[in-house]
Amino acid sequence: MNRCYAIGATESSFELFWDAFAQNICSLDGIYAAWIYRRTISNTAFVKVSAFSNSFDVEDASISNSFLKQFRLLDKPWAVIKRNFSNAHLFANQTFPQPDNALSVFLLPGYNIDGKIILTVIAEAELSGMLLECLPGMFQNIVEFSNLKFKETDSNYRLLIENQNELIVKVDSEGRFLFVSPTYCKLFGLDSSELIGKSYEPLIHPDDRESTSVEVQKLSTYPHTCYIEQRAKTVLGWRWLAWSDKAILDRKGNIYSIIGVGRDITDQKRVEHELTDSEMKFQKAFRNSPNLMLISTVAEGLILDINDKFVSVLNLKREDLIGKTTSEIGLYKTAHRSEMVSRLMNEGKISDMEFVLSDMKTNQERHGLFSAELIELNGERCLVSIFNDITELKMAQKELDNYRVHLEGLVEQRTARIQEVNDELDRFARSVSHDLKAPLRVLQGFANALIDDHTAQLDEQGLTYLQRINKATLNMEELIDDLLQYSRLTSLELNLSPINANVAIERALNAVRGEIKSGKAVVLVNNDLPEVMSYMPVLVQVLINLISNSLKFVEKGITPKIQISSHCANGKAFISIEDNGIGIPEDKRKRVFEVFERLHGVESYPGTGIGLTIVKKAMERMGGKIIIKSAPEKGTIFELEMQSA
Repeated sequence: MNRCYAIGATESSFELFWDAFAQNICSLDGIYAAWIYRRTISNTAFVKVSAFSNSFDVEDASISNSFLKQFRLLDKPWAVIKRNFSNAHLFANQTFPQPDNALSVFLLPGYNIDGKIILTVIAEAELSGMLLECLPGMFQNIVEFSNLKFKETDSNYRLLIENQNELIVKVDSEGRFLFVSPTYCKLFGLDSSELIGKSYEPLIHPDDRESTSVEVQKLSTYPHTCYIEQRAKTVLGWRWLAWSDKAILDRKGNIYSIIGVGRDITDQKRVEHELTDSEMKFQKAFRNSPNLMLISTVAEGLILDINDKFVSVLNLKREDLIGKTTSEIGLYKTAHRSEMVSRLMNEGKISDMEFVLSDMKTNQERHGLFSAELIELNGERCLVSIFNDITELKMAQKELDNYRVHLEGLVEQRTARIQEVNDELDRFARSVSHDLKAPLRVLQGFANALIDDHTAQLDEQGLTYLQRINKATLNMEELIDDLLQYSRLTSLELNLSPINANVAIERALNAVRGEIKSGKAVVLVNNDLPEVMSYMPVLVQVLINLISNSLKFVEKGITPKIQISSHCANGKAFISIEDNGIGIPEDKRKRVFEVFERLHGVESYPGTGIGLTIVKKAMERMGGKIIIKSAPEKGTIFELEMQSA
């Protein structure tokens, strides 16, 4: 395109400028006209279109009544653009003729002499301080160019519309469809021909029609837009749609049509509903929680909300707390708050931290377990705090502690008393043992003296009596020893430790070596006995009593046979002493563990009747037990059960 140049500085030079300008503009290929003050100039193409002459005075031709009437402008410009139309909607990057020093350029729609709409470019330039208006408006050229540009744009526009995921519709002022996008048709399962000319209202959920109507009324006022959320009956069922509507106005400002762009927000609505439901559940849980709950800001500790339990426990009104900071009301101890903030910054949350709250009315402390987690509310970091009040529990714990101390004192007193009694019993037992054994020793001494010194003077019957007296004193001495041993078992402090059962068996066998030899007994021992938790002296005594028992209770003429074995199971160790003795009837097995309980007379099987009683008591003191497995005339198995070491 050629450019129009406006030069000149003074009135005297204006004529020279005008002559040169007229020659220049008349030679241009496009359609040009310009006016300076009241004078105009145009080329042949302009004359052909407008029916004006090449040059005329505005006074003679009256712009208001002729030129601008012929090219009357519409109500509003399409655009206000600068220089090369770099921001123009339809003519981006197009260069139009204009003065080099143009101050502003306007793109205006207008009518030509035939009443057709054409585009007019009006430029304002400054000529030596005087305003120059040019009309380089390419009437037909621009129309032709715009038609081509519109066809290209329309093609692109339709391609864009057809590939949009959004719903696009155009309706008239009565709500009848003028255009529907393919996406809209697909959603409703209808062809565009079934929708064009029909009202959109029947497609809307009855409950949403009134709210839709209220929103549409907003299109009549500036900025002539509205936003609508409504349910519509689609092929997918009732779906939530969100519409952004824009009204298109005619020259009189009335709504000519409405462009609507919509999208399916059903999923968003569901999420919003779930969020609302979740918030309601949270609020319900928050309000009715049996724990004290508080929501506050992290930055200032500003209290945003508290639950009913918080209010009731601290004896305060909600309005006395909300809007104040936790520091302001002295809710936390400084040390606790510092620890809380430190843990929050490091870990992001707190779980069951022991905490103390201050009761502002009673000035008492409330103890509890404090849990908190960071959340975000309206873009601000906040803290949800849960305080499990354990004040009563703490008080009960304190009472229990006091009572425990009291009980421990009582136990210590009773333990001391028991120890004192045990000491007395031990002294008594020793005294009894000494006092009982003293006359026995006298009897034994005289009986032995008679036997040694006066045997010749005694007949057979007298000698028998002396032997019985001697034997009775020996049995009595043995009984006193067993009673003393049983008495000591009840008060003896047993410190259990790992014991090698093989060592205990060896010591027990050495103790009864004489009995084994005199009875010509056979004793077999499994040398792989386990270690057990026991007390060596007591365990050896238990084994002595059981082996002695097996050696005694054997039919005459039968060689005693004893087998000692062991096994382990479930953390327990079992040591068995099996014999070939007379056995124990099943109904008498409990009786044999009672004091002085005998199943046979002393004449048949000697003994004190306390041996198995001592075994049972000893096993109980060592945390074990004894089990009898026996049958008459088939022998007996005594099984010791203890903890494995």
